Amino acid sequence: MESMRVWALAAIALGCGLLLDALGIVDLSIGRLIIVYWPVLLVMWGVQKAARVSHLIQMGRTVPVRAKVGPIALMALGVLLVARNLGWLGEGNVSFWRLGTAFLLIYLGIALLGDRPKGKQVISSFAGEVYYGESPFALDDTLYTMMAGELRLDLTQAIVPNREVVLEFSLGAGEIEVLVPTDLAVSVHAHTGVGDLTIFDVQASGISRDIVWSSPDYAAATRRVKMSVEIKMGDVVIRHV
Repeated sequence: MESMRVWALAAIALGCGLLLDALGIVDLSIGRLIIVYWPVLLVMWGVQKAARVSHLIQMGRTVPVRAKVGPIALMALGVLLVARNLGWLGEGNVSFWRLGTAFLLIYLGIALLGDRPKGKQVISSFAGEVYYGESPFALDDTLYTMMAGELRLDLTQAIVPNREVVLEFSLGAGEIEVLVPTDLAVSVHAHTGVGDLTIFDVQASGISRDIVWSSPDYAAATRRVKMSVEIKMGDVVIRHV
């Protein structure tokens, strides 16, 4: 649970502060702390997401633009809100909702523009239910990306070349399901921020869960598929058919 370390340290710090207040060593106004400094939670969330993005990049994963911009936006919004609460932005009334809406629109605009990884086809959809593989198709290195919805890929109809094919899935919220023929060698690294993972005979659920799974003959297989799955909130199911 490495990604929970930031929240654990925050809980420890808050607990120590409350303990010192209870012992009369310091005088803390919990109400004021919450009112003024609650946006620090946004900063911490941004730091956590930035660490996750950095880890994915180090692993060689393709990271969409929105995943890179999101942590920066969260941290910037949190800092601005703390500055507003402390009165550092002047006497004008800086609205939380205006700030939040502005950052959300910027984030959505960047997410819609996106980026196209070199040497890899991109199949994207903003939201809805999307199904691929209902008829025979040539499988190639592909990034599947959605903001929200249900993504289903059937590899039983895929024509797999004699090499390693890399498939990457990036979903904001919803569900990803991949159907794999039993004779196809696969390697899977799946992550969910909040949700359930079912990768063949391995399951995990909760907050910030990962599963790494490979076919026993993957390294020696001529035809093989490497899958990297990233979902912020929702479920991932990869199963044999």
